Amino acid sequence: MGYKRMDDRAKAERELLKMRYVRPYSPEESKAIGKYKDGTFGVSNLAFALYSNGRNARGKSLERPFGLMYEDGSTLFSIGYFKKEHDSEDAPGYVLIVAPRGKHAIQRIVEIAERALHDDSIPCAGVYARFLALDQYLELLGEGFLPVKESPWHPEAPEEDETYTHSIVTIDDLLADSEGIDVKVIPGLSQNSRRKARDNYERFRNFLERNQMEYELCELTDTRIEAARTVIGAHFGMLAQKGKAIGSTPEDHQNSLDFRMLALPDVLAYVGYLDGQPVSVFVGEWVSPNRFALYTPFTLRDVRVVEVQDEVGVTALPLYAYVRLFSQLRQRGIAEVHLGGSELPDLNVFKRRLGGKNDPSYWAVRLK
Repeated sequence: MGYKRMDDRAKAERELLKMRYVRPYSPEESKAIGKYKDGTFGVSNLAFALYSNGRNARGKSLERPFGLMYEDGSTLFSIGYFKKEHDSEDAPGYVLIVAPRGKHAIQRIVEIAERALHDDSIPCAGVYARFLALDQYLELLGEGFLPVKESPWHPEAPEEDETYTHSIVTIDDLLADSEGIDVKVIPGLSQNSRRKARDNYERFRNFLERNQMEYELCELTDTRIEAARTVIGAHFGMLAQKGKAIGSTPEDHQNSLDFRMLALPDVLAYVGYLDGQPVSVFVGEWVSPNRFALYTPFTLRDVRVVEVQDEVGVTALPLYAYVRLFSQLRQRGIAEVHLGGSELPDLNVFKRRLGGKNDPSYWAVRLK
């Protein structure tokens, strides 16, 4: 759906920027963000650039493509503004507060909500807060916010990416400590699922051997950014064809490929090639000394990207690509990878089969 009144976000940002300690976010704020990193998925440069981005057509901001942030020395969160997917173009949007941290976080959220909901110059139908800890969620309920089920962000994914939350992979639980890559059987799953990671890795490795092909994971440099864009566009095109394009759009991930973001010392990014054709992109960030979080992780499974003689096993490419990535990250001293939550149950199952542990976070909403 195309929107004509995208000046709504500009109006909202103009008024919110009048509030003390609210300012535009950009990658140059990385030191300020770093002070608040706590290992959670929502507190990082890439998280702010993704979840408050001004690239999405439902909340486009030409002047502030990375969104806004609040930071006063003891409290931090990012601020975005979006319309819902099925809203009319004349409908007002919503202010989204992302990953509030710090001792005065709840008080500051309430202040922004009061301003957004009662200032007639801000076109705002409600204020959502996401990536909340349980105690923050309960405290906001006491301040007049509602559980998100009272006004879901999307009918099929009420809490968007956090609707399903199996997400934290301990690499040593998945990969044996050996010179090559040896995928373990994952305990705690059903008999059918516990061997899926190992079996699928072997299936795709056999596919490569039979077709005399290679999968190569390369650093995402400036010369490979267009290859990464191609993968992202193809991935979302596939989702649209299958009727699974829920919430997220390829534009949401443009900020992950910004050269300033890729240059941050805590950010690592890779492009995966299958016999020279780009098929994977992974962009993530250290969120603690031992934990790395992935924000733009896509791998194609469409065999049409390459010509092969024997297609058996090609659909196991996404899992194979993750395993190769985990092996590379372990060499950098990373013990855990946070994959983020999922909008769809089948993606959550995929993450569980990698050993993903549950890491719930919460949404709350206050409506006009």
